[in-house]
Amino acid sequence: MIKFWKDRIRSFGFATEGLKYLFSNEGNAKVHLMAVALVTAAGFVFHISSLEWIAVLLCIAMVICGEAMNTAIEKLCDKVSPDKDPLIKIAKDVAAGGVLIAAIISVIIAAIVFLPKIFTF
Repeated sequence: MIKFWKDRIRSFGFATEGLKYLFSNEGNAKVHLMAVALVTAAGFVFHISSLEWIAVLLCIAMVICGEAMNTAIEKLCDKVSPDKDPLIKIAKDVAAGGVLIAAIISVIIAAIVFLPKIFTF
């Protein structure tokens, strides 16, 4: 049982290292992190409701998770096939497209949450 918990703690360390890499080395992840800071601040300034916080936090998670998966796919593809390959390009483009969809939906949800508050401010 102790080994189980040690392994869980160790896995948190691996995950933390992955997030450090993501936010230190990936430009788009840095942009998303800045957006997280701005949206979080706006949430406090405009006193958004619990349900609005849930929507905002789910959007944040969706985009950051998408960016992490995209980065993982890109790095794996680069290792497996350092040369240009049409199927690798498709895999990378599809992964990036997933992040784009998450980001667009998040912007739409942010507009739904924040625009009415901004207009009445």
